[in-house]
Amino acid sequence: SCDERETSAQLESQAQTLKTNEKELTAYREAVELLKEKLEERDAAFNSLESENKMLMVDADRLKQDFATVIAQFEEELTLSCEASEAALREAQDECEATKVSLFEKEEECCQLATELADCEENERECAELLLQHERTIN
Repeated sequence: SCDERETSAQLESQAQTLKTNEKELTAYREAVELLKEKLEERDAAFNSLESENKMLMVDADRLKQDFATVIAQFEEELTLSCEASEAALREAQDECEATKVSLFEKEEECCQLATELADCEENERECAELLLQHERTIN
């Protein structure tokens, strides 16, 4: 029969559907495996980038600290240099002031000596005149 043929046709149709479903299932499994592999590759790449990022952050922090240390040393050296320059400038100003005072004293002394010299010259002229008068009186 007809029933047997129908049953046979149904079985064959179901077998065909089963084969098609198995092929689809196999295709889905392969697609899932491929996606798993891609996910694992991306996870590995992500982990690698994350590790590299952490190393870069550590390097950046170290460089920031090194930079801060160098700047602090520079500021300290600059401060010491400025203090030394200020001290040298104060010392030079003190020396300049002492030299000005000494110069003023020497100028006063020079004026006093010029006055004394003028007085001596006046006395010498007066003595010379007196000597001439005395000689005239004697002669």
